[in-house]
Amino acid sequence: MDRRILCDSLIKWMKTFDLNSPINGGGDLNDGILIAKCLKNIDGNYFTESWLAKLKSDTSDNQRIKTNNLKKVLKSITDYYSEVLTQTLMDFQMPDLNMIADKTDETELSRLLQLVLGVAVSCDRKQYYIENIMSMEESVQHVLMNAIQELMIKENRKVNEEYSELGDQLKHALEELNRVVEAKEEIENRCRELDLQVSTLQDEKLGLIQETTRLNDRIQQFESLEDSESVPRRRYATLQQRIQSQQEEIFKLETGILFHYVNYNRAKLDVLREDNENLLKRNDDLMVLASNARNFKDELDVLRNKSEKVTKLESTIDAYKIKLEEMSDLRQQMKFLEETNLRLFDEKANLEQEYKKAKQLQTQVEFHKKTNQELYQKISELQRITDKAEFERTRTEERLNAIAAEKVVNI
Repeated sequence: MDRRILCDSLIKWMKTFDLNSPINGGGDLNDGILIAKCLKNIDGNYFTESWLAKLKSDTSDNQRIKTNNLKKVLKSITDYYSEVLTQTLMDFQMPDLNMIADKTDETELSRLLQLVLGVAVSCDRKQYYIENIMSMEESVQHVLMNAIQELMIKENRKVNEEYSELGDQLKHALEELNRVVEAKEEIENRCRELDLQVSTLQDEKLGLIQETTRLNDRIQQFESLEDSESVPRRRYATLQQRIQSQQEEIFKLETGILFHYVNYNRAKLDVLREDNENLLKRNDDLMVLASNARNFKDELDVLRNKSEKVTKLESTIDAYKIKLEEMSDLRQQMKFLEETNLRLFDEKANLEQEYKKAKQLQTQVEFHKKTNQELYQKISELQRITDKAEFERTRTEERLNAIAAEKVVNI
């Protein structure tokens, strides 16, 4: 895009505002006052009279004052994009305000005025300003539409990049969450297996306790017998040895089981504690990720709204481009009709002149016709007189001849 042509078109667009001050060129805009007044006309609720009063109108060709005014104007424009339009201008090259204030550089001035144009076509009264643009010259319309589209394309590109980055972060967060859920399920399965083993060991222990109780009862029965025969005593001694042996085995078995169970549970407890600490850490990480995900979701909603606005504006621009093409065709048709009308008007004028000439000729013809009739009547009268005179002459000649003949005879 040719920035000089864009600057000229934007200045022509600025002239459509009622600013109570003429704009003859870029030099009238390098102090920021008229640009600020234009912004106030666009959205007076944001660019208020008190804000406008903060700018120094008496710059007296002081570059520092001009630059300060332009800085205030540019800051308010960027704040408007951020706060009201919720748009970022990170991809847009900001204007060099010193170049504008010092040399009225057309390239830098076009960037500043392009931002003002973006404010106009994005505010609540954007329809009015778009229709105002559509009423300008066709060449100016094309340049301004391209400037608007450049702003929209950069904003849309930024939205797409943020969508992609947020999508990657959410994808990693979901993968981490799935891994943690799988680890949690595995630990729960191991806990259920350990509970089942503990239940089995407790059942075995209960069976051994019951067997020991039964044997102790039998021992007591043998001890209560007053029979002192050797056979029962031997049997008793044998049973007592067996009982002691079984008690020792039970004790060893219980001790081994308990030792194994305690060691196993201690090891498992350490593992579970470590897993629990890891789960707590992962849970904290997931809480952070969830909070980030919620923030990302809010940002995504904002970005979706921005994307919808951009899509609507692009659709509006496309619609106005179609209207612009239709208006261009209509202008060509109007130009053709105007040329045809002028040609017909010239032909009509020529015909009127020819008609006047024909009328004059007709008058002359009528006059000559009347004159001809009068001459014809005079000729007829003269012919009659001539014939009469000829007749009289003939008669006179005859008479003279007769007289002459009589004279000859008389002689």
